[in-house]
Amino acid sequence: MSHLRILRSVGIVFGLTLVCAIHADEPEVHRGKEITSQLEIDHAPLRQSRGDEYRLDITLENKSAESLVGPLLLTVEKTGVDSFVLKKSDGRFAKDGKEFLTVLNPGQALKSGQSLTYKNIRFETLIEPKVNPIEKFELTAKVFMIRTEAEQKIAQEDSQKQQQNNQAGLPFPMRGVNANGDQAEADSTLQPVPDPIAEGEPVAADENRAPVARGGHFTPRPRVPTEEEVAKATAVKDEWSDKLFDIEGVHSVGNGWALDGSAGVTVFVQKFAQKKLIPNQLNGVPVQVLVQDMVRAYGPLGSVGFPVHPESGYCFDDPTRVFERPIPIGVSGWNRDINVCSTGTLGCRLEDTLDYNQKFILSNSHVLGDQGRANVGDLVIQPGPLDFNCSFSADSVVGTLSDFTFIQITTANDRNFIDAAIATTTPLLMSSATPCNGYGIPKEETILPTIDLDVMKYGRTTEFTTGFVFSTSMTVDVDFGDATNPRVARFMNQIGIISDSNFFDAFGGPGDSGSLIVSRDGRNPVGLLFAGGGPFTFANPIDVVLGLIGPGTLQVDGEPTPVVVP
Repeated sequence: MSHLRILRSVGIVFGLTLVCAIHADEPEVHRGKEITSQLEIDHAPLRQSRGDEYRLDITLENKSAESLVGPLLLTVEKTGVDSFVLKKSDGRFAKDGKEFLTVLNPGQALKSGQSLTYKNIRFETLIEPKVNPIEKFELTAKVFMIRTEAEQKIAQEDSQKQQQNNQAGLPFPMRGVNANGDQAEADSTLQPVPDPIAEGEPVAADENRAPVARGGHFTPRPRVPTEEEVAKATAVKDEWSDKLFDIEGVHSVGNGWALDGSAGVTVFVQKFAQKKLIPNQLNGVPVQVLVQDMVRAYGPLGSVGFPVHPESGYCFDDPTRVFERPIPIGVSGWNRDINVCSTGTLGCRLEDTLDYNQKFILSNSHVLGDQGRANVGDLVIQPGPLDFNCSFSADSVVGTLSDFTFIQITTANDRNFIDAAIATTTPLLMSSATPCNGYGIPKEETILPTIDLDVMKYGRTTEFTTGFVFSTSMTVDVDFGDATNPRVARFMNQIGIISDSNFFDAFGGPGDSGSLIVSRDGRNPVGLLFAGGGPFTFANPIDVVLGLIGPGTLQVDGEPTPVVVP
């Protein structure tokens, strides 16, 4: 059975979204058609995470003959424990106020016979239970589809059109699926699974490279584009970027993979019909078009999971909890003086190369700097108020805001390059390592991103995840506002990353903003996570961040590079 870990979003918003601070406001939507009878709902054993909090993973299998197209919303009807309630939800139904969780995003399809696993549903006890919750827990849930039958039919047709497009909508050869676009079953023999491209032919793999495990089975890697191919694609992207953004629906443009494994230009549009407006090639360089909604700010979302680093063995920790000092990196944090119940990630510790006693916390400006509207001297706290009942304690402070970038809302000439903020701290307040279920201590030495580079990160929401770079130069429009008051900022020369397990997996999620992204092989810093949505994540190049924030003499406070004596 194939399982998809679905990144939750709020209400019916799906697509390329700002992986920003999580806010406590919940949307109200109208209850749709109940489809519980078309699904088989199962769950793993309930587990206690800390104190009065419990977590649960749910698996839903589509038993109907047709695909179910999101959004699908799940409600918890009974648990067998009277004092149990959802700790975090994605919204409430307008009629009865019933809380729901978004288990399948709009535009995503759960095909007949396919399953998805929804990670880390959080429950809490309002009063001390009279029975053992783990022993007495018995789940009753319902699933609703919030669309009319006519809308469902149109959505199914659109989904089928995309699946039949021979993967031409992907900015790189898709991994972890078979040539029909179905999720490939895990194979105990670990035989290679071909990657699909146009006409269903497998991508030519590099014979000099060993297969790499992807999503429970091995897939051959496509040929890595040469430096010359990437340079040509980047130059063409730069030449045509402004004209492409003038086309209706275009919100992101970058270099990336072409379907034959060479380098091409990747274009994101908001609607399937807008794909026909984009040329197939520019100056002889192939163009790949991906249908993805425009960048929007995330709302409330719970933790998506806690994968364990394969080299560290099993370990459970929760980056949303209150940590003893010094706190680890990659955990929940916020600016105490921003009057919003929210949270993000305190990515890593920096040091000044001119004075190694000067230590700093690195995160995003939209996490610590209020997008440039905060004040130097504001206090940085751990955890963020959203993870502390929308409050904080006197001993929550771990740093003092020192510098941050101002997010330029896009006009004709406004451009942004980083979304970063730093706060002074000390080794007594913050360490240089992740929690035990992370990757450990990053290296001091940074490396430049390259297409196909394996990366990993540890963040507040999705914790330890791995992925690979699909673009080294993306121009991305990010909406820092909302549906009624959009505040779009254009970011230049960003890194594009996708999960390396399957297309629907998430490398980052809401609340992961500010996470440090490092290389998988050497733990070398690569980028600062700040935006994303669906399977896509975007990051500022770390060298640009370190060069533009603070005095310009900062480096990641990590393991030094060994000196090789000849």
